[in-house]
Amino acid sequence: MSQAELKKNLRQMLRQRRAQLGKAARIQAHVAMLRHAKRNNLFKKGQHIGLYMPFGFEADCRVLFEWAVQSGARIYLPR
Repeated sequence: MSQAELKKNLRQMLRQRRAQLGKAARIQAHVAMLRHAKRNNLFKKGQHIGLYMPFGFEADCRVLFEWAVQSGARIYLPR
């Protein structure tokens, strides 16, 4: 199996696992992401941060986006 096929299969498997998570588990994960970012002071004034808007069952980075803006970080989103 080629590396490209392995990556494709891994992405598909992870997508399926995310889709199986319930709403409460997703919310818990979002809270954990924000808690981790705050504990480790990941966003600082003037820092350049790349985030993405969630698609489907991906992790919701909007909580990080809001806190990063409040921290003074500069946020970049892909088109």
